[in-house]
Amino acid sequence: MGDLTANLSRSEFACNCGCGFDAVNIGLPEILQDVADHFSSLYDAPVQMRFTSGNRCHWYNTSLRIEYNQSNGQRGANTAVGSKHLFGMAVDFKIFIFANDVWNQVAPAEVATYLENKYPFKFGIGRYKTRTHFDNRTDGPARWGN
Repeated sequence: MGDLTANLSRSEFACNCGCGFDAVNIGLPEILQDVADHFSSLYDAPVQMRFTSGNRCHWYNTSLRIEYNQSNGQRGANTAVGSKHLFGMAVDFKIFIFANDVWNQVAPAEVATYLENKYPFKFGIGRYKTRTHFDNRTDGPARWGN
C-alpha cells in the first residue's frame, strides 16, 4: 500500500543520492497509478511499478551527466540540464505483472504506447530499452526514443 496512491509512496520518488529530495508534482502519482491499474486489468494480474529514477537534485543530475560523458555513454545517464526530474515532475519506471509465480516485466514499448495513446498531445514520454520515462510537463508534448 502506498501513501500517495494504492501502489505509490512518496519515498519511491526520492533522489537516488540519498539527499532526501522527494517532491511530487500535482497529478503525477494519479497518472502513474492509472498506468498500474491499466496493466493490472489488461493482464488480470497483480502489478508492481518500480522506479529506476524519480527526483534528482542538481548535484545528482550533474554527476550522472559527467559520468555518462567520461565513460563515453557506458555509465551514468545522458541527463538534460533542465530535466523534469529536477522539479519532481518525472520518473523512469518499469511495470511488472505477477504471473506463473514470477514477476514479469511488461515491455517498456508497450507501456510507452499506452501513455502515448492516452495522452497524444500532452506530457513527456521517453522510450528506452529497459524502462519508460514519463513526465507531466505543461509546455507541450515531447517524445523520444525508439
